[in-house]
Amino acid sequence: MRAPRLSLVFATLLLSACGGTDKTTSVNSQSVVRDSLAVEAYQYVIGGCDTGKHEFSAATPEGALEQLCIALQKDKLNNSCAEARRQQAFEAKCSGTWTPDYSKYDDTHKLNDPEQDQPANG
Repeated sequence: MRAPRLSLVFATLLLSACGGTDKTTSVNSQSVVRDSLAVEAYQYVIGGCDTGKHEFSAATPEGALEQLCIALQKDKLNNSCAEARRQQAFEAKCSGTWTPDYSKYDDTHKLNDPEQDQPANG
C-alpha cells in the first residue's frame, strides 16, 4: 500500500514543480529612490515558478532601468520563469527589442556594480 501513496506524493510534487497548476500569480515591479539612488526591482511568481526578487540601483533612474532591462531578458537569472510577463515588462519600460538570453553563462555579477554608474575620475 505504500507504493501507491508514494506515487501520488511524487505526482503531486512533479505537477507543482512543473507549474501544472497555475493557481498563484504574483507580479511585483517597482521604481523608487532610496538613499539618493534610483532603484528598479521585480519579482514574478506564476504557478509556483519564481523569478526571485531582483533589485538594481544606480546613481540615475536611467542606469537602474538599463540594469533592469538587461536582467529581464536573462533566462538563467530568472530561473526560466515568467518569460511572457518579463517580456511584457520589458516592452512597457525598456527601449529596444526583446532578445531573451538563454545562455548558460551567468554574467549577472556585472549588474548592479556601484562603480558602473559613477563618473570616471580624471
